[in-house]
Amino acid sequence: MSYADMEIKQIFIYPFKSLNGIEVREILITEHGFLHDRMYMLAHKNDQGEYIPVTRSAAPELNDIQVNLHERDFPEFQLSYTLDSELFQLELPFAISKLPSTMESIDIHPWSDTMTCYDLGAKVPQYTQFFQRLLKDKFTDLTVVVTAVKRKHPDTGFIPQKFSEKNCPERFANYQDLWPGTLLSTGTILSLEEPNHSTSLADLRANLVVESAESFSECRWRELMIANHLWKVDVAVSALAKTNSEVNFFVLHGRTRGNTKLPYYGSNIINHDYNYVVKLGDRVDVIKEV
Repeated sequence: MSYADMEIKQIFIYPFKSLNGIEVREILITEHGFLHDRMYMLAHKNDQGEYIPVTRSAAPELNDIQVNLHERDFPEFQLSYTLDSELFQLELPFAISKLPSTMESIDIHPWSDTMTCYDLGAKVPQYTQFFQRLLKDKFTDLTVVVTAVKRKHPDTGFIPQKFSEKNCPERFANYQDLWPGTLLSTGTILSLEEPNHSTSLADLRANLVVESAESFSECRWRELMIANHLWKVDVAVSALAKTNSEVNFFVLHGRTRGNTKLPYYGSNIINHDYNYVVKLGDRVDVIKEV
């Protein structure tokens, strides 16, 4: 089926499980995903003009952190945000040579690229991460990510999506699906052997990214829920674990096969055969395979 001569009115970038999309002027679609000119965090602006971390907000919004960082222009920079009602300021060296030699680092390999993640430990809250993407040993971008959440409905709560064996996710997640970053560790998730088993969010290593979790192909777990308020992870086979609090939740649905009607908010708008820039107002031919 072919939909020819379609005009692109809006392009929305969805950080994993955000409440709202953000319109950007331009994206570059590549075989590795897409690039754009914004980096965002989720936060809430209070009456004093302070940006509160999303875990304490019922109505978070996406806020620009920094645009087009380059080592030659930004040898160092400062990021300010609110922590426990006190202004907490974190200064991070942008040049890789200025990073403390004692800072723990782990290399991961999303797609064909290499990303080095640094553990800032007690310097930042558990729900933030700092990572750099390396290309030819130079920074190409830098992002601080706050866990995106979805508000629990006060009346109905979440209705867990039922997966049949036929539509069970072949793999649970990868870096592309959860752009721009995740707070998950494959090893830690796979250690949750029993339904409703809990573990500390600190154990999920905010500097690691899930590439794949093959055990999820067995449909052992259907939903992963991070309750930021409780700082624990609940894994349930047939339903979400119940809590007594009306809190914000981050719910990650496994990718399904054979059912295009199921929403997957973490998916990027990419096609591995594309490599061109799409702009607002452009007319393109969109081919849909059925």
